Amino acid sequence: MKIGILGGTFNPLHKGHLHIARKIYEKGIVDQVWMVPTYRTPNKAFFPEKISSKHRMKMIDVEIKHKKYNKWLKLNDYEIKQKRTSYTIYTIEYFISKYPEHEFYLIMGDDVFKTFKNWKNYEKILEKTKLIVYKRNGLSEKEQKKYPIIYINDIVYNISSTDILSKLLWEKIPNNTRKYIAKKKLYLKSIIFYKLYETKRFEHSLSVASYAKRLSQKKENIMITFSDNSEFYFKKIFKKGNLNKQERAYYAGLMHDMFKYDSEASLIKIISENSNWALPHKDVMHGYAAAIWLQSFYWIKDEKLTNAIKKHTMPDDNMKSLDKIVYVADKISGDRKGDEILHLRKMAFLDLNETFKKLLKKQYDQLVELKLKIPETFENSYKKYVLEEKIKNKKGKWNKNVFFKRLN
Repeated sequence: MKIGILGGTFNPLHKGHLHIARKIYEKGIVDQVWMVPTYRTPNKAFFPEKISSKHRMKMIDVEIKHKKYNKWLKLNDYEIKQKRTSYTIYTIEYFISKYPEHEFYLIMGDDVFKTFKNWKNYEKILEKTKLIVYKRNGLSEKEQKKYPIIYINDIVYNISSTDILSKLLWEKIPNNTRKYIAKKKLYLKSIIFYKLYETKRFEHSLSVASYAKRLSQKKENIMITFSDNSEFYFKKIFKKGNLNKQERAYYAGLMHDMFKYDSEASLIKIISENSNWALPHKDVMHGYAAAIWLQSFYWIKDEKLTNAIKKHTMPDDNMKSLDKIVYVADKISGDRKGDEILHLRKMAFLDLNETFKKLLKKQYDQLVELKLKIPETFENSYKKYVLEEKIKNKKGKWNKNVFFKRLN
């Protein structure tokens, strides 16, 4: 059987990998294609986030389990199991000794082929396999004749995993892989890096994520009010290993400014084409756009997380605990300086609600001082949380929404 070896980091797997594998198979050059993810690639360029080999394998596995791939496309974990830098010559020698009945072909793009002579023992690779080279940038006739290769110049898919992450080309990732990425919250830090790394907002986003996570880890005082108006306080401590709330806070803090420097036209396009929300003020749009992108493209189905991102610049009158955490974390992040910030930082860990009120009042007063129009939702937030318009409860009547009150 003729086996095509398609190696790489697959970080992440994208439609280009599947396209190349399918076309080479359909041309009858090979009978099967084996995807062989590397454990660690020599001389690999910097990557802003470590994605484990387990995740990279699983992203392939969940996709090629589909029945349209099961006869000709396989996942091989040999290089992952070696737990060392992946050199192709070792992999080929292993496959030849393990499967002597097969004939092996090595698949690569023409951009990689141009540096092939720099590979470890490249002469031995040529002796033991045949090279299938597909077109990305194109090869001259002279380059094609440099080594004996099968050159496929009618297969073109010139896109990389880095392009997908840096340009948010999420539609280029196959659906089952996208679902896995969203479930495991992969590449979010990478997205922020590529979107913001040339600005101070990258460090700011990391700091907000850190503070939001720490605020969410805080022990909570829970007050139960009984029908006779007596009160009982007890401590609620998050169970060890229960990271749901902490993860939400961290990722909401991390992603809140992902579209901070996108143009107003770009933000309007994202909001208007992917939601039925009314367009907010231009200073608030980036939070709305981030929430929409995470829901509609990244496929996070966690409204608590996306709502916190949406509200981080302009609160409304329905602020949940996570909403307040992200709003406060944004204002006390480590990149902000001054004695007032130091005081607010300490205050936030002692009393989140009071810190939220103080920051909300400060923002409201600034808008008034600048004589800017105050949105109705923000006005209602100010009235509810700063002026403390309370919901009265009839004496003696059980109302769980009032009787269970969480004080952060």
